[in-house]
Amino acid sequence: QCSAVGQPVQISNTAATSTLTVTSVTLTGRFYFTNVWPPSPADQTWVPPVITLDDVTPSQSNTVYFCPDVPNGATYTGNLIVVSDDPNEGFLTFNLSGTELTP
Repeated sequence: QCSAVGQPVQISNTAATSTLTVTSVTLTGRFYFTNVWPPSPADQTWVPPVITLDDVTPSQSNTVYFCPDVPNGATYTGNLIVVSDDPNEGFLTFNLSGTELTP
């Protein structure tokens, strides 16, 4: 089952004088952008897939849900991966982890 409450994620463009184009935001492991069970691999991609951040829309938010599959108390790991046209940090990976409750 998926967690009922997710964790908010916000992607921001702190250089308000230029436009940042985020070409993909994806999740790996047992983490999804929906808490509907069972989740599908498509639920690991931020929609819309291309995000333009500028002085008019400097940030976008979404929610990440932890969806373990077996109630065994195990710890699961995954990643939040952001790809953009940022010349200094065009590929960012953030580590995620969650521990499932035991039955």
